[in-house]
Amino acid sequence: MALALHVHSAMSGATFLSPDDPALGETLERNLAHFRRESPSIAERVANAALGDARVVVGPRGHAGVAWRETLLSSLYDPRADGVRLAAQVPEEADLVVTLGFGTGHHLEALRARAPRRLIVYEPDLSRLRAALCAAPQPVLGAREVHLATDETELAALLERWYVPGLSMSVLPHPSLARIAPEALRAAVDRIVQIKQLVDIRVATLRTWSQHWALTAAENAAQIVQRPRLGCLHHAFPGASAVVCAAGPSLGKQLPLLAERREGVLVLAIGQSVAALDRAGIRPDAVLVTETQDVAHQLESLPSLAEQTLILAPQAHPRLYELETRRGFVAFGLGHPFGSWMAKALGEPHLLRSGGSVAVSSVFLAAFLGATRIALIGQDLAFTDGRRYAEGTVYDALRVETEADGQVFFTNLKVKGDFFERPTPDREAAPGALWVEGWDGEPVLTDRSYASFLNEYESVARLLGEEGVRLENCTEGGARIPGLNHLPLADFLEAAPRRPLPADQRIEATRGAANPGDAAKLIREARDLEQATRALLKDARQGLERVARLEAAGPAGDTGALRRLQSAETKVRQQLERLPGIAAMMQHELHELSLASLRRGAADSGGPLARSRGLLEAAERSGEGLLELLRRLCQGVEENGLAEGDSAAGTG
Repeated sequence: MALALHVHSAMSGATFLSPDDPALGETLERNLAHFRRESPSIAERVANAALGDARVVVGPRGHAGVAWRETLLSSLYDPRADGVRLAAQVPEEADLVVTLGFGTGHHLEALRARAPRRLIVYEPDLSRLRAALCAAPQPVLGAREVHLATDETELAALLERWYVPGLSMSVLPHPSLARIAPEALRAAVDRIVQIKQLVDIRVATLRTWSQHWALTAAENAAQIVQRPRLGCLHHAFPGASAVVCAAGPSLGKQLPLLAERREGVLVLAIGQSVAALDRAGIRPDAVLVTETQDVAHQLESLPSLAEQTLILAPQAHPRLYELETRRGFVAFGLGHPFGSWMAKALGEPHLLRSGGSVAVSSVFLAAFLGATRIALIGQDLAFTDGRRYAEGTVYDALRVETEADGQVFFTNLKVKGDFFERPTPDREAAPGALWVEGWDGEPVLTDRSYASFLNEYESVARLLGEEGVRLENCTEGGARIPGLNHLPLADFLEAAPRRPLPADQRIEATRGAANPGDAAKLIREARDLEQATRALLKDARQGLERVARLEAAGPAGDTGALRRLQSAETKVRQQLERLPGIAAMMQHELHELSLASLRRGAADSGGPLARSRGLLEAAERSGEGLLELLRRLCQGVEENGLAEGDSAAGTG
């Protein structure tokens, strides 16, 4: 590549190139073309970025590099060798590599040369990235397995997409970033740890609870059929402002103002916070409860229970469906395969997004109802003033104590344990306690579980922002949530419409016009699914018989039998993809399949026969589980006589 040399420097005989050199622009454009399709916004930002303190420089051997002020991002004598040495620090078994700092990109080439693993490349400074893309061709950026991020939000999104628990992930800091921007490097490492914890918790929750959620939804089928579906309220309040009330320690100080100014906003609560609202004289427009555990104690002692509007997930504990409230709705959620099948069978097109906590799901509920401005209150995600929950909530006695040596303990745990009738020590060490930036900028104590939700809220805010919905943190306490605007509740309410919002009347009118659930159709759909599941079981068992015969024959088994097994396996895979609800029964297997597809150079453990046996046995177990779900569903609906005629939408 011909480069015009202009301004000389005393930096070890290096020569700076003019930013206006046409060759630099041509190299930049070729490099941007590599990732413009996948990341158009990053390509545009780099194209429009100024070089600032970053300059393209050529060394005495003719190698182009980048200098930022007085610091070279790589060697000018042999940058490729430097890249190879840096790449060698990554363990051979790493499946996913996150490189922090682009440098001049030579380590990326070396990493790809060693193994075609997936790379996430993070460079927080657009001027340095632009200079590197001007300096030399970067064909590695055109690889499908290479992804670029230029801020922490993009880095978090890529990690959430490509990290799967069980993958071997390696983080490789570039020496130049450590020298130039050590704080940015530390922040990126912290963000990686937080996202990993978030994904670990999310996947562990699905693997632990998915089957139980599906079984509970099947047992609730009779109640679900009789309730109006939340879909009738989809966008019932277009452009509204909403306040989502979580149960964190700071909730109490917000309630007097909310009680005074609540007429112009939607007020949404969770089961844990509704008692505090009740004491403050606030009846929320809706209470969302999604827990599969029996948390009826959060609601049943409320003086205003008979006036509440209760929104329940299909997998909510059956006792919650028995509470006598003024109104009840069932909210079918995305991310719950069996519940999604039930929604489709009942003709419900509108599914509520689900979050990692009921408070996050309540934010999605506000957007589902049509709100375009949403305020969080009581969402401390931290142990404000030594408390875990707000005063007046059902668990307000729980405390956090910090010893003189810095050890953190949860106390009064027996209060909560007694509600669930399980033996619980009254005091125990708080696992994973850490300090994070607070709402006001001062450090505040939290733990790993709460910290993971900080990142989830950032993702939620980004997702909703793309849909024109603004999420703001008005907690005025607890942890600061990245990516959200933080403002006092008074300012949020001041910007809300002053005219009263007729939420109660609108909910009642919409509910009255809602179409009832068709129990007979649900039973027909269940019978069809049962028939398809039995076909899956038949094919899976025939496949297992073929596996057994081939295993008995040993290496001398005929190739024709092996081809027939492969055909049977393909058929079972296709059935698994088509069977609605089956994913709820095989989260463990789906996770392992995902891992196998992402692991670098993954080989079949035990060979193709072992792989086939594993798949077919998983299909058999999952099919049997799905049949049990359908049996419970049909039994519950038919025992209540709901399938004999049209079912009417009833009250909560």
